Amino acid sequence: MLITDRAAQREAAFQHWLEKHGEPYAAKVVENGNVPWHDGDVESRRDLWMRRYERPEPPTFLPPTLSLREINSAANPTELRTAA
Repeated sequence: MLITDRAAQREAAFQHWLEKHGEPYAAKVVENGNVPWHDGDVESRRDLWMRRYERPEPPTFLPPTLSLREINSAANPTELRTAA
């Protein structure tokens, strides 16, 4: 089945991971007498999973980045390129 909606694709990927890896791992943790970090809360696991699709803010100490157009324009101004 082809899913074209990104949100639906991400949810399907999460559900697949949860069934194939998440639930068996949690069951093994409980079987060993421990408590999983999520304590059975699927929403906290989903929130963590969906964070992989979010782009973090750049560190504040980095200077702003320039596009290639801005870099090339600064290095070779239009006036010099179009002068006859």
